[in-house]
Amino acid sequence: MFHDTTTSSIRRLRNEFWKLLPSFCLLIVIIAPPFAGTISLYRAAMFILIGHTLVSCILKCPTLSRPLWIILLWGGGFTFWSLLSAIHGIDPRYSLSRWESEHLYGYLFFCAIVLNPCGYSVPLILWGGILSIGCIALGMEIDWSALDQPSREFLKNLKLDEVMYRKLYKAAHVGGFSTDITWLTGHLIFLQWLGLAAVWTSHWRSARFWGGITAGAAGIWVVMQTFQVAAFLVVYVTSFVFLCLWLLKNFGKRGVWLTVGMIAIMASGVAYRDFVLHPEKQAFEGISEFVKSGKTENLHLQSRLNGIRWAVNKCKERPWLGWGPGREILRKVEPQTFDINEAQVKDPSRHPPLGHLHNQFADLLIRTGIPGLSLYVGFLLAIVVGGIRSSLWKADWLKRPGAPIQLAALLCVVFATFRLLAETYPASSIGAQYWMVLGFAALSADAWDGSTLRSFLQSGNAWKLSQNDHQKHSLTASITR
Repeated sequence: MFHDTTTSSIRRLRNEFWKLLPSFCLLIVIIAPPFAGTISLYRAAMFILIGHTLVSCILKCPTLSRPLWIILLWGGGFTFWSLLSAIHGIDPRYSLSRWESEHLYGYLFFCAIVLNPCGYSVPLILWGGILSIGCIALGMEIDWSALDQPSREFLKNLKLDEVMYRKLYKAAHVGGFSTDITWLTGHLIFLQWLGLAAVWTSHWRSARFWGGITAGAAGIWVVMQTFQVAAFLVVYVTSFVFLCLWLLKNFGKRGVWLTVGMIAIMASGVAYRDFVLHPEKQAFEGISEFVKSGKTENLHLQSRLNGIRWAVNKCKERPWLGWGPGREILRKVEPQTFDINEAQVKDPSRHPPLGHLHNQFADLLIRTGIPGLSLYVGFLLAIVVGGIRSSLWKADWLKRPGAPIQLAALLCVVFATFRLLAETYPASSIGAQYWMVLGFAALSADAWDGSTLRSFLQSGNAWKLSQNDHQKHSLTASITR
């Protein structure tokens, strides 16, 4: 009997671990990126999740909703078309390798997230966001403290005070924990909301509540350390959006007036940063100039506009399949324009960005042609429309703690869709995080489990109790003999 109990406990513990493994994989994907050299770690977690989903789907075929079928078809169509573009591109060997890493693995990871039947542990995902923000804040300070003396002397030669060159350094080299500035703006928004979601879905006496409070404050502090306008805006503004939603949900009509006040405070903070703290960025001024005349003195913005014009004109040469996937493909298409350094640019006001177009849609137009770009846009829109129809902001977040996580992912996808006008996400070294957020936004409401971790711990305790009972029984039997 004791043997049967122990076997049953072990089997239950194994089953609970199997259910919790997907959440552990995504926990690694969330936490690992802040540190340099962890690409292999979170890619291993990505492939483990793909394998877990494959085995789980073989054991039990999942039932898919119509919206999810539509999303998968758009994404699968884009992945297939980009393969055709790689095969028929100007450098198939290069493009096929880039297609495999940038498109195939990303889409398989997305499918693994949305098709896995085990669901995801809300506590683990929330703690992942809290810990990741802490790692980012810690990484920024460790990297700054370890900055070598020659680099400090170079920054001092710019004749800036310590605070200014400290922020300049952190804008150019976000440091030591990630060399991809686009990741900071794309993934941190999701982490920030996970921290805030932990606050609103936890009791005030719990560790998760105070962890969420700390993470929210740390997220604001992190973006205040850099000149990056987008990094500040997405975290600062979306934090206010989250607070406004919470006010509307909990205070009814009074929440409307509180929300108006929060919006006024938010707008004042954004204006103060742009016009007082960092007037040299000229973010709003550059946008205003562009709206009025179609041109701007802000060369960063102007170069991106030039890149879009170049892509539209160049697309006429190969409108169907493009030149093939890969970040470096533009250097092969037109090396005299992209495979040069800044000193070789004759007229910066008319030149597109160097290296790549800093616009995912324009880049895909060149890489995969008009059909590939259309399929990709359809994929993103299908995710956003499906999320909007779920009415996540109306759900009771205490009864459905997965709703704010999915809402966070949906908001992040909306932001990323606009941000893709100025950056490239899937081609970056942290593309896994991009596809993970897309997967979270596309999940169904019943994919979130708030008790999985508790069940796993209870299974572990049951196994320990059975082991103790077995030891007591053996001891009693030996004494009796």
